[in-house]
Amino acid sequence: MKRLKDWYFNSLKKQILIPFLALIMISGMAISYMSYKNSIDMTTQVLTGTTEEQVKSMNDSFEIFFQKTENQLYRIGKYPISRIHSAILTK
Repeated sequence: MKRLKDWYFNSLKKQILIPFLALIMISGMAISYMSYKNSIDMTTQVLTGTTEEQVKSMNDSFEIFFQKTENQLYRIGKYPISRIHSAILTK
């Protein structure tokens, strides 16, 4: 322990350098952590927005599909069965 004290206190340069380097390292770690958290939050927001848009697009696609199917079934239902059979047989 005495050797460590002697090493640290034997020059003014070391007494200034070590706390200064520690301050730089601690601030660098704090900045890195904040940047990491910010990038995680930003990525989560972007992915959430993208997923919401994809779900809305899929919903619209299904809605169009169901409307087309409903319209086709409505048109088929308007005609009597005999007309449909005769139309199929004549083709």
